[in-house]
Amino acid sequence: MSARNLFFGKDLLSQISEFYHELKRMAVESKTPIEEEAEKEERAVLQEGCSNVSAAGDSGGITIDLFWFLKPCSYLYCLFYGICVAQLHAQLLITGSLSHSPPTTCLLKCLTEVSSTPHYYFLGFFSRILDPSTFQWNTIIWAYSSCHFPQESLNLLDLGRANGACYIDRQEKVVSWTTIIRGLVKSRFVDDARKLFNEMPVRKVVSWTSLIADHAKDGRASEAIRVFKEMMFENVEPDTIAMVAVLSACVQLQDLKLGKCLHQIVIDKRIGVNNNLAVALINMYVKGGSIKSARHIFDSMNNKITPAWNAIIDGYCKIDNIDITRSLFEKMNAPDIISFNSMITRYIHGGRLKEAL
Repeated sequence: MSARNLFFGKDLLSQISEFYHELKRMAVESKTPIEEEAEKEERAVLQEGCSNVSAAGDSGGITIDLFWFLKPCSYLYCLFYGICVAQLHAQLLITGSLSHSPPTTCLLKCLTEVSSTPHYYFLGFFSRILDPSTFQWNTIIWAYSSCHFPQESLNLLDLGRANGACYIDRQEKVVSWTTIIRGLVKSRFVDDARKLFNEMPVRKVVSWTSLIADHAKDGRASEAIRVFKEMMFENVEPDTIAMVAVLSACVQLQDLKLGKCLHQIVIDKRIGVNNNLAVALINMYVKGGSIKSARHIFDSMNNKITPAWNAIIDGYCKIDNIDITRSLFEKMNAPDIISFNSMITRYIHGGRLKEAL
């Protein structure tokens, strides 16, 4: 791409304006509960002055919400996204928007989301920001920890603390620590993440939940359960997201007794059971072999989402009750590939090949 096209490419920016709304919808549908919670904090930081930033020049004054551009585009690990980010960088340069904090923050986040961006490039960009905000420090720290540079991310955390970016009212700001811990776990430096977690001066439920969820994703279900028990011992009240995280670990262990204890915690502490938690409980009971309990939770749901249908269908498939399975499948409004695969597999295992076809 020529320099002129990079700076004045109307067609590409027009495409961005047209497709980012669809990407926004896709991103919203694919977010996990923990990602939803993390996004709330990002949105709060970026909201003021960030929405409807105009990428003007010869582009025709195309206006986009940079926050919603960078969030869904993080799902596009392709050259096209890298070109879009480069052009956004150029457009913000020629319009002078980089002198404002929100566009700078958005672009920094974009740069760190592009897998092909050399780490020294976004570090160089970051080093030119005067008085970086806490969110900007978090972004660069996360980028380094996600790029398998654990020592560098730890050094940046220390530097941020030295510059006062991680302090609020003499207390350590939890988000910086949680950011680097999640990055370390994502890079499979789980032991380093746990060591850093133990050093945290303030450990709120979001930090505990992040560690529990990341241990579960890494296949360390027993460790995730142990962390949850520590959290309870320290009198940190679990929320809905924390219960979803620990139940995912329980599902891996297929420990019905433990699962019932976790369900009792939900009841005793009157934790709100949203769709995500209901699905987690159904999965736990299905994997533990208690289809009756799973069905009770399923029937109590006011809005039965597709993952809930799939979970209960999977449960009846496991006990070879193909008639109930078929009945549930036919009641679904929008069966997906998981629903069809469950039915086809059960028909094949039951020797009913014609119905499978």
